[in-house]
Formats: sequence, C-alpha cells, structure tokens
Amino acid sequence: MPKYLIEREISGAGKLSPEELHGISRKSCDVLEGLGPQIQWVQSYATDDRICCIYIAPDADLIREHAGQGGFPVNRISEIRAGIDPTTAEPRWTRSVGATRDAGAGPAGPAPFHEAPWPPASDVPRAGGASGRRRGRRLRPCRCFAVSAPRPGSAAGP
Repeated sequence: MPKYLIEREISGAGKLSPEELHGISRKSCDVLEGLGPQIQWVQSYATDDRICCIYIAPDADLIREHAGQGGFPVNRISEIRAGIDPTTAEPRWTRSVGATRDAGAGPAGPAPFHEAPWPPASDVPRAGGASGRRRGRRLRPCRCFAVSAPRPGSAAGP
C-alpha cells in the first residue's frame, strides 16, 4: 500500500500546547476510525509553522477525505517513493550481515565487507554434497549469530 507525506501549513504549529496536540490527535483518530482500516496514520512532526504527517492509504483522495472530515489543512500530498537513513550509506553486505569479512575477496586479498558490496559467486559457500558444494544453491547471509548456552541439566561454566 502506498505511503504519503502530507504537509499542513499551520501558523504556530511548533508552539501548540500538549493539550492542543492531544485534541488534534484525538480528532484525527476519530475520523480515521470512521474511514476504516484502509488508511493509517503513521507519524507526524511539528515545525514552527507546519505539521508533516506520514500516512498509509490506497490513494491521495482518501487522505483528502480525512482532512476534510477533520477540518485539517492539506497544502501538499506526496507519495513516498523511497526511504533512506544512515544505513542506506552502508554497502549491501554489511547491512545484511553486520560483520567484517575474515576471508579474501579475490586477488586483492582480505578485505572488510564495506569494501566489497557482495562477494562474487566463487566466494560464496554452497550447501550440500561431499565436497561441500552443490550446484546452483548458495547459502544466504544470516543476521543471527550462534550463542553458546548451557543445555538444561549440564554444568554451566566458563
């Protein structure tokens, strides 16, 4: 379902009291309840003279309907096409594994993951077979790391 950014110009929005913000929020929730589950309010941010909201809805018309019923201004509605954050700057391998490489990545020798966005097919372990390889099946990186924990009934020690 599409996600939208709604800009609402409201003079003094950044100076609204907690009680005023509560009232606006309550009114929005009441209208949303009447419109049904196909529209969701995700989050809003208040700046000096604007409130920016994130909504999930099937289309912008439903967001306009919400604003009309609630008496909220709508100055601009933009469909969010992509989200970025600091992790977007990391190469794909570090985002999926979250560790550094301990084996070489080709002729250059050992390199941390952040220097190699994804290992070449020849560098990826394969599953199965006596030689440890099976044609066409690559193991996928896992974010889980094994943690040694004592089994029930065994002695726990360092």
